[in-house]
Amino acid sequence: MQDTLHQHSPTISIGGRPVCNLRFADDIDLIAGSQAELQVLTDGLVASSKAFGMEVSSEKSKVMVSSERVNDASITMDDKPLELVHKFKYLGATLHEDGSSTVEVCT
Repeated sequence: MQDTLHQHSPTISIGGRPVCNLRFADDIDLIAGSQAELQVLTDGLVASSKAFGMEVSSEKSKVMVSSERVNDASITMDDKPLELVHKFKYLGATLHEDGSSTVEVCT
């Protein structure tokens, strides 16, 4: 998996740093600037995982689009379409497709 992500040239940057994924524990959030780029990342992740005897669950994997121009995406994993969601929880915050977030854990 590491090779798949290192060989990829991200089209998204955060604070000037190119980013194509967020990783924490057993979560991997892939980030792409286009549907085609996200499909390439997804296919690479699945292939790399299989090479090490692991599986990525298509039932647990979701897609969220955060764009002013695009509101839909059709990403597949092992020929199964992934569910399109409008928000998801990550590290104590709910991220929304409009780019906003809601803190779930107060410190």
